[in-house]
Amino acid sequence: MTTHVAFLKVHKAGSTTMQNLFFRFGLKHNLNILLPKTRNYLHSADQKMPLKNGEHYDIFACHTVYEKEWFDSLLPADSVKIGIVREPVSRIISSACYYRDVFHVGYLKKIPRENFVHNLINYPSHYDPGFFSHTRNTMGKDFGFKSGIRRTQVKRYLDKLNSEFLLVLIMERFDESLVMMKRLLNWSLSDIIYLKTNSYKHNHIVLNDTEIAKLKSTNDNRYWHPEAFLRDCESG
Repeated sequence: MTTHVAFLKVHKAGSTTMQNLFFRFGLKHNLNILLPKTRNYLHSADQKMPLKNGEHYDIFACHTVYEKEWFDSLLPADSVKIGIVREPVSRIISSACYYRDVFHVGYLKKIPRENFVHNLINYPSHYDPGFFSHTRNTMGKDFGFKSGIRRTQVKRYLDKLNSEFLLVLIMERFDESLVMMKRLLNWSLSDIIYLKTNSYKHNHIVLNDTEIAKLKSTNDNRYWHPEAFLRDCESG
């Protein structure tokens, strides 16, 4: 049974549900869970809650930006890395509504509420000009992509991530992903039972092909139709 796990908590991709699952596993097996001294984001080593001399952390499942050496320094050498991704269009819509209504993020609050998501997508230079934001290239930032990365470098970095992560879960295939994780980690069925957490309901929003093409042009990601995203994920 694998007990040393570093989970990359990706924003608005089912990661809080996974965080609770990992925390429960740690408590069940009397493991040391790495937590920041404040909030839910680990920026640096001095944020870590202290341990007794001779002890080490076993589970990490809080927000941070992935960087191999940083992750490797958090847990023992035999730890495994697990991440999660979500189909980008649904993630952007969910994130826009969530961070506007729950966290009252400034740039999202400035967008007219009528046709809110459509305005965000159709006028990115006005409403969302940065390379990274809550609604632009978020998964890439969490996985450690650098601002301004060239398209020719993306495949190379994805291959690097593929060699470093044991498993990347797919939110749209959540139950199937958990079964695979259970087998890889040699966990029990009770270890992967979950309750959905931090899910935010919003009005159903449908984007047309022109808007999806607009997203593709303003975000460096080639999976802009749910069917293409799932097909490529399932084909490995």
